[in-house]
Amino acid sequence: MTSTYNYLLNAVQKVKSEFKTYTFELLLALVLLTLPLHYRYNSLSLMVLTAYVLVTLKNNNFRLQKMLLLPILFYFLMVLSLFWTVDFSASTKSLSKEIPLLLIPLIFLIRPLQNPSQRHKVLHYFSYGMVLFALFYLVKALVRFIIFRDNTVFFYHELVTVDTNAIYVSIYIAIAFFVFYLKKNKVKFDFFSLFTLFTILILLSSKNISIVFFLLLVFHQILLFKT
Repeated sequence: MTSTYNYLLNAVQKVKSEFKTYTFELLLALVLLTLPLHYRYNSLSLMVLTAYVLVTLKNNNFRLQKMLLLPILFYFLMVLSLFWTVDFSASTKSLSKEIPLLLIPLIFLIRPLQNPSQRHKVLHYFSYGMVLFALFYLVKALVRFIIFRDNTVFFYHELVTVDTNAIYVSIYIAIAFFVFYLKKNKVKFDFFSLFTLFTILILLSSKNISIVFFLLLVFHQILLFKT
């Protein structure tokens, strides 16, 4: 009992330390994780990230990157289009949905990812989140199968709903899979994650994504063999 308590206490302390040290990376991963959900959740997570960047403005290192100015200029072009639009109300609603084109480049101008380790952190947090998503979808499908006795709940849009879209989710699942697949010194959880992500990728039945996914696996093995 004491050893279990100490293990949980150490785990909580580690999570607190991780959140304090990598708050920006965690919030950025949260923005990525909310992409498969309704846009209101993604908008909320983006607002939280923007607020954090502004609050910690003194600690940020502004760096001008010309490529990041392009989506900002494009957004302002859309704003200018209000002067000649044929449907002002619809254009205004669209502008509110496209505001990430403005906010995300501004965030990276104010708080750029300065080294590869930060990018790796974001991708790993994102991948852990996608494993949780995968487990949620699988458990939900199992419960629906027990209730309705319909095996179609395990496949394609039925697994993740039409609104979420099986093709989009397949892309995110494939990215998370390769993050774990390319990781060195894998532990048991990494192999469990690979199995879970691979299983749900097959069940999602997106032919194009599956073809590209297996081609990438083959190419990686060929390169690895040559090395």
